[in-house]
Amino acid sequence: ELVVDLVDGTDLKDFLGEHPELAGRNARWNSPWVSDEAIAVLNVQAHEAEGLVASLGKDPRVEGVERNAILRLPMTPAGAKSWIPDDDTAPARDSFPNDPFYEKQWNMEQVKAREAWRFSTGHDVIVAVIDTGVAYEDAKGVWAPDLKATRFVAGYDFVNDDAIAADDHGHGTHCAGTIAQSTDNGRGVVGLAPNCKIMPLKVLSAQGWGTTSDIADAIRFAADNGAHVISMSLGGGGYSRLMRAAIDHAIRKGVVVIAAAGNANRNRIEYPGAYPGVLAVTAVGPSGKRAFY
Repeated sequence: ELVVDLVDGTDLKDFLGEHPELAGRNARWNSPWVSDEAIAVLNVQAHEAEGLVASLGKDPRVEGVERNAILRLPMTPAGAKSWIPDDDTAPARDSFPNDPFYEKQWNMEQVKAREAWRFSTGHDVIVAVIDTGVAYEDAKGVWAPDLKATRFVAGYDFVNDDAIAADDHGHGTHCAGTIAQSTDNGRGVVGLAPNCKIMPLKVLSAQGWGTTSDIADAIRFAADNGAHVISMSLGGGGYSRLMRAAIDHAIRKGVVVIAAAGNANRNRIEYPGAYPGVLAVTAVGPSGKRAFY
């Protein structure tokens, strides 16, 4: 695919009609709801992509054109269908929080979560999780047991183009749980900001991959619909002018944008974590040293 950033207000049918080299192409707006950014996607043959990028780039109505790169999750968990296990029963502790597996969450102790909770638990903050979706409903998927008390705002499924961002993989639910899993409920583990609201945005398939165009649209959706924080645990695809523009749009609106630094233990930051203004996050182990992943 090629992704074409057109001048706002451009009629896609007229544009295609003036480019005979695009005759018969499957061309479409990437996300029909987007009102402030005209992003079109074209299906092309691999051998002609370079020539079309060059020719379309000469049209003054084209702000940018590039290959619609694939971005992926860092790792795919074994057993895609075992992605939301019910919690094992364990006696609740008497102390706060009473989640039985909190004592195994060395990471929460490492960032001094309990000390932070004296000042804030995330009230009035909306965090957009741009990932595989979240198991936050029963209409299309399943409601993860330890997200029952977690609060959600409206999101979007950019993979299937509908309003319910259900999770058919598991990674997005895991990330949402780290942020705002129901806490002090006598079940499972805790979330770092349990009283924030999650905006689920699905851009990655059940196989854990997604396109630049969908991720860029999700960033704009989050910024235009009240998100205060955007979280993206994904990467790859190299530099994209389209995604850079979407991130700049979010930052101008005051959104904190966070992305994975990478998951191959390299001494460099990968995109989208490498874009200016993005907070790139890496992982450490219990010792505080960088983790192998």
